[in-house]
Amino acid sequence: VQRLAKELKSKQRPEGGWAQLPERKSDSYATGQALFALKAAGMKVGDDSYQAGCRYLLKSVKSDGSWLVATRSKAIQKYFESGFPHEKSQFISICGTCWATLALLELLPAAK
Repeated sequence: VQRLAKELKSKQRPEGGWAQLPERKSDSYATGQALFALKAAGMKVGDDSYQAGCRYLLKSVKSDGSWLVATRSKAIQKYFESGFPHEKSQFISICGTCWATLALLELLPAAK
């Protein structure tokens, strides 16, 4: 687990985020997932990498509280509006928003 966590940490981009694929830009989906996995592997939220990832997420959040993750899939079903922002990217953006939120929640103090 630690070897893989070290490898994942090495994939962090200079702006603090992670990307789904090497040729893609960093996004909230990959960044939130990476931070969640690193925390599960034992990384402390005070670690410089965790903090940089959270700063990236906080800089990229939209004014409505969501994160935009551009879809890269070809539609296989008819498009419908769910009410979540980002139109045809709404479903992947829901996931990105969830992963980002999970990572940021780790910054909160434990409930007593």
